[in-house]
Amino acid sequence: MKLRAQVNIKQFVVLIVVLMLVVFYTVSYDYYSSQREQTAKAILKNLKDDMSEISYVLSKNIENEDALKGERAILDRAAANNDFVQSIMVFDNSKLLMTTDPNHRTLPNNNLSVFNAGMEFSYKYLNDSKSFEGKIRFYQNGNLKLLRLIFLLDKSEISRYVTYNKNKFLLYHGVIGTLLALILFAILFVFISRPLEKLKAYLTDGKNIDRPLRLFELDLIRAKMIEAFERLETEQKQLFWLSRKDALTGLPNRNALK
Repeated sequence: MKLRAQVNIKQFVVLIVVLMLVVFYTVSYDYYSSQREQTAKAILKNLKDDMSEISYVLSKNIENEDALKGERAILDRAAANNDFVQSIMVFDNSKLLMTTDPNHRTLPNNNLSVFNAGMEFSYKYLNDSKSFEGKIRFYQNGNLKLLRLIFLLDKSEISRYVTYNKNKFLLYHGVIGTLLALILFAILFVFISRPLEKLKAYLTDGKNIDRPLRLFELDLIRAKMIEAFERLETEQKQLFWLSRKDALTGLPNRNALK
C-alpha cells in the first residue's frame, strides 16, 4: 500500500498563502487586462472621433486639391490636441498633398482603418498599428474624388500612457497582494500553526501548555489531552500501588521487597 505524501503544518500554511497569492494575482492580471483593453478602446475612440470630424469638415469645405491648403489649420489643431497622433497627412494616392510635420512626408505601409477596430482585442489592434487611414470625399467637376487621410500614431506616447497605468496597477496590487499574504500568514501562524506545534510538543515531549489557545476547538483538544494525561498518570500510580501491595491485607508483597 502506497503512503501518501505528508506535509507538516508550517508547510501547509505556506502552501495556503502561496495558493492565495496565485489566485489573487491571476484575478488581478485578468482585471488589468480588462482595464488595458478599456484604455485601448478609449484611445481608438478618440482617434476615430477625430478622423471622422476631420474627414467630414474637409469633405464639406473643399472643392479641389488647391482648396485643401486653406484648411491646414484644422489639421494642425487636430494634431496638436491629440497626444496619440504624431502627424496628420493627406495623400492623393501616393502623392503627398499636405502634412502637419515636415519630418513625415512618406506614405506609411499597411495602413489600417480605425473604423475596422472591433470591440474585442482593441489593445492588440492598437499595438499592431503604426498608422490609421481614412477618406476625404468631395466632388470635383461632378466627379467623386477620394483623398487619403493618414494619422501617423505616436507609439511612444501610447506606450507611455499604457505603461504608466501598468506600473501604477502593479504598484498598487503588488503592495496589496504582499500585505494580504503577510496578514494571512500571520493569522494562520498565530491561530493554527503555533497552537498545533504546542499540542504536538505536549503530546510527544510532555511540554505543558500554560495558557489557553485562541481557537475554541484547539483549546478544547488541549483540555481533553491534559485531562487524558492526568487520568493516565493517576491510573499508572494506581497500577504501581497494586503491583506492590497485597490486595487483601494491604501489606507489601514480594515486588515491594525486591
